[in-house]
Amino acid sequence: SSTWRSSVRGENSGQTPAHWASASGHVEALELLLAEDAQSLLMKDERQMACAALAARDGHPWLHDALDRLGRERVVCVRVHREATLQKGFGAAKERE
Repeated sequence: SSTWRSSVRGENSGQTPAHWASASGHVEALELLLAEDAQSLLMKDERQMACAALAARDGHPWLHDALDRLGRERVVCVRVHREATLQKGFGAAKERE
């Protein structure tokens, strides 16, 4: 699947649906993919091309700029741990008396 002059599609190409949408300029598809898995927009294929590079190569400079800005944003990963406790209001305890 190594092809250097066109999009590489198929098994073992390393491309994601985000790569295909970027190369085709399908913004709506990219928005859906971003909502589900933003990391896929940063992944590189077997040629080490990210989505932004494919967008630029295939004639979508405005999309390249947007994806490039998105890729340069600082991201902080956090883990949220929340304990749930069950509490009865004071009113419920008072009613039992």
